[in-house]
Amino acid sequence: VQTPSPGTTPPATETSGIVEIRTQPPLPDVEIMIDGRSSGFCPIHVTLEPGEHTYTVKRSGAEIMSGKLEVKSGVITTRILRFADSH
Repeated sequence: VQTPSPGTTPPATETSGIVEIRTQPPLPDVEIMIDGRSSGFCPIHVTLEPGEHTYTVKRSGAEIMSGKLEVKSGVITTRILRFADSH
């Protein structure tokens, strides 16, 4: 997992894809783990190898949801995590 500098997203390539995860409403205290490793706090943009990956969402250190996503070469995969209340 490579995390780009803030404000930049490396391009998807023939051998990698981009995963973008953000929250609605925007919640900067939500941490995203991909394949058991921290990818940072929302919103995130990471370059991953193609294939199935597991993501875990944490807030205040507690796991609040998890799921799987399929990354394809040259494609941006986006997940918008919707929260009813920001508290």
